[in-house]
Amino acid sequence: QLSIFVSFFLFNLLIFQVRSAPGPQNTCARTMSADDELKAGVVKGWYMEINDQWKGQAMSIKVKEKLFEGKSDYQDVAIYETETYGKMMTLDGVIQSTQRDEFSY
Repeated sequence: QLSIFVSFFLFNLLIFQVRSAPGPQNTCARTMSADDELKAGVVKGWYMEINDQWKGQAMSIKVKEKLFEGKSDYQDVAIYETETYGKMMTLDGVIQSTQRDEFSY
């Protein structure tokens, strides 16, 4: 099951790098207004995704531990073990996939 997740992770990483290649300015969800008090990340054991991409909503998932954190040429990458969603991958602070919803891909 882990190998499926790793394969899926690498595939998404490749696709994201192609989409993020030099060219027109990429409007990633990473842009947040300057007056935002909360940022994407782990707060008191909860991963919180808060950004301008989805106005008026945020996503929080209970995290057991951070499994990986790194930076590629194009984005920040993190993988977490969560309480109810299994492993979860984020790119630039935006949740990309979890084991719980990988069937939809």
